Amino acid sequence: MTHDIHVLTAWIIGCLMIAALCTTAFPILYAFFPWRSTLLGKLLMLQGVAFALVMDLTVLFQFWAPSNILVLFWVNAAGFSLVAIATASLTVMLWRKNHTNRKFKNHQKEKHG
Repeated sequence: MTHDIHVLTAWIIGCLMIAALCTTAFPILYAFFPWRSTLLGKLLMLQGVAFALVMDLTVLFQFWAPSNILVLFWVNAAGFSLVAIATASLTVMLWRKNHTNRKFKNHQKEKHG
């Protein structure tokens, strides 16, 4: 384990750039599939775009700082809000889907058993 801050900073920035590239590639590649046809597809695209936006802005702010610090705070607040909305929506959808399936299966068992 190194204690050299320059090596660690370079490693972090390298990982950040790779992560941003990968998170940006997902919604671009996903755009070529019929994601609009289902609610799940739309929510997955929203989450992919939200994560890509936050990662890309993080890379941007590593190399450029806005002159007004409030810009940075508002951009971060908007980006994290978008991630929260997308992730919460997917979580609620998954919970409803699992809850509905269990109810249906229990109903079928009662009906036939």
